[in-house]
Amino acid sequence: MGGLHLFYLSFLSATLLPGGSEIYFVYLASMDYYGQYSGLFIVAVASAGNILGGGFNYFLGRKFRQLLKNRFTGFSDATLEKARQRIDQYGGIAIFFSFLPVIGDPVTAAAGLVGYRFHKFVFFLALGKTLRYVVLYVLASGINPQWIHGS
Repeated sequence: MGGLHLFYLSFLSATLLPGGSEIYFVYLASMDYYGQYSGLFIVAVASAGNILGGGFNYFLGRKFRQLLKNRFTGFSDATLEKARQRIDQYGGIAIFFSFLPVIGDPVTAAAGLVGYRFHKFVFFLALGKTLRYVVLYVLASGINPQWIHGS
């Protein structure tokens, strides 16, 4: 059941909704000490959920492009073209760092909004999100489980 919860939390934390998966991830990483969950399993589940959540933002950006182009939002073709040029120039590195709080989720939606190439989007997104969880696992696995479990 822990893996399913981690997947949901990771997915939701990668969408435009507020939330985070790190605390639960660290908790499950500490369970690896007891042989309950493997590090590879925890990293894979969290990464998959987070990547799919980022992809969800991308598709929201694609779907809502026409809705944003109206007189109320101020988005014009020129504004979208300028955003597309910025994403083309800095998109890979920005998408790689989309795991960062606050700025990451809008970057993934903006990539969809301007039509950033999907295969490049998935590559940089998967690389950044997975490396983030690998580093978090390495750091969390050094935590004494008794601190977390109160023993």
